[in-house]
Amino acid sequence: MGSEDLKKKKINENKKSRANRKDIRRNNNYRPIIPKILILTEGVSEKIYFEGLKNKFSLSTLSVMKSEYTDSVGLIKNAIKIAEESIQKHEPYDYIFCVFDLDTVNNKNFINKIIIYENQNPEQPKVKIFPIYTYPCFEIWFILHFDLCTKPFTSKGKKSIGDTAKAYLEKHAKGYNETDEKCIEQFIDNYKEAINNSMKLIESQKDNESINPICTIHKLVKLLENINQRNHEGYIFTKDHEEEFIESYI
Repeated sequence: MGSEDLKKKKINENKKSRANRKDIRRNNNYRPIIPKILILTEGVSEKIYFEGLKNKFSLSTLSVMKSEYTDSVGLIKNAIKIAEESIQKHEPYDYIFCVFDLDTVNNKNFINKIIIYENQNPEQPKVKIFPIYTYPCFEIWFILHFDLCTKPFTSKGKKSIGDTAKAYLEKHAKGYNETDEKCIEQFIDNYKEAINNSMKLIESQKDNESINPICTIHKLVKLLENINQRNHEGYIFTKDHEEEFIESYI
């Protein structure tokens, strides 16, 4: 089966899935279940931001946790362990999102870990685990709250590539510190601007054939916004062309 046939097959499957969901919703007894979500972060700034967003959206089914690991493979292993424990306790998560930077990632081992987890013991229930990407670091998402930055970041002297991104952010948030709760929580009010800029950034980077800079945080934030607004059609999270584009560069 060629690539075009596969695309047509996927489109038809998606149409059937949407039609089935609509049929279910015609039943007056149907009540969409709000997904139970864990956001597993690499760093402190991400945890502060998403906890602030949880409070803003009043999301009782959302948990935010800083992982004990900072590397991509370790983060995914941590997510798998938590997923399996949640199933054993009969309190499974629907989604676990692993938020991490790509500046130190140079292979697809973390993707392989997810594939192995999804395919092992297929008869047993699984939690959906999704990586959420930023390059070079999470501060790109913060920058997008203020402007659409397409400028590539590079290391300079003793400054790492992440340090240069943080320095750029300080143009908008003087004295920024990744553990400063008050500073980071102020960004949240402008999250809609960040969503729009992040979506535009990915489209721009596809044209430039670059992932420096890039992020997919907007996909996760849009899901949380849909839950807050009880937009039931927006409860489903799937991998799409944005992730495929980014992963082709890893």
